[in-house]
Amino acid sequence: MRFFLLILLLFLSLITFAQTGADTTALYKKHTASADSALALKNYSAAMDNYLSALKYKPMDHYSRTQLSKIPTYCGNNLLSEKYHAAIARGDKALSEMRYRDARTCYIEASALKPQEHYPKNKVEELDQLIPKICDTKQYSPGRCEAPEDIKFKNLIEEGDKYFANANYRKAKTVYKEASLLKPNEEYPKNKISQIDKLEYELSYRENSEYQKYVKQGDSLLNLKNYAAAKKAYTDALKIKPEEQYPKDKLKEFEVNWPAPAKQK
Repeated sequence: MRFFLLILLLFLSLITFAQTGADTTALYKKHTASADSALALKNYSAAMDNYLSALKYKPMDHYSRTQLSKIPTYCGNNLLSEKYHAAIARGDKALSEMRYRDARTCYIEASALKPQEHYPKNKVEELDQLIPKICDTKQYSPGRCEAPEDIKFKNLIEEGDKYFANANYRKAKTVYKEASLLKPNEEYPKNKISQIDKLEYELSYRENSEYQKYVKQGDSLLNLKNYAAAKKAYTDALKIKPEEQYPKDKLKEFEVNWPAPAKQK
């Protein structure tokens, strides 16, 4: 039975890993749909934010970039300029703090808002040369490329993914929750928690079905005075749910009220 449950866990994990490969596309579509809805409602600020979020998952996406370029025709250039300068300021700050990957993300966002501007494009090109030399070599501390909370978040995700791969869903869920508290806007740990909830529900449902099957078998066999088979059925039920009292009580009754299987004729 334990072997069966292990096989089931591994099977469910494989299904979930297949789904994980589609996470980026799903998140992109989610933000794009939200942006389109916001644009239809003339909520231009929310539309911009969601198109920019979509570009984080598909940086070269033509649709989101085209939609962003249309927004100033609806609301003027003030909103676009405000978000552009905010992205540049975040990028410059991250660069001064040597958070190079964060800086690059901000400059890409700024470039998407104003494709004609050379400054963010030049910064992205500089960082594309700098990051492999500094961030991707062992001789430099990761802290030079990422903020401490980014490093902690990444480590938590790696730890959670290891637990998940080993079907240790309880620990994985705890770690993903910690990561989500650290960065509430990140979708990945939330999605993994949802996947685990689904896996736990499916496993619990199957375990409960197996448990009930053996308990009913035990009760039926007991009524037929087939003590050996009834005892085995209760024992199998207890293997699935060791905390359940009912099969424990029935097994104790064998010691008092019914003859041992060896004495049956």
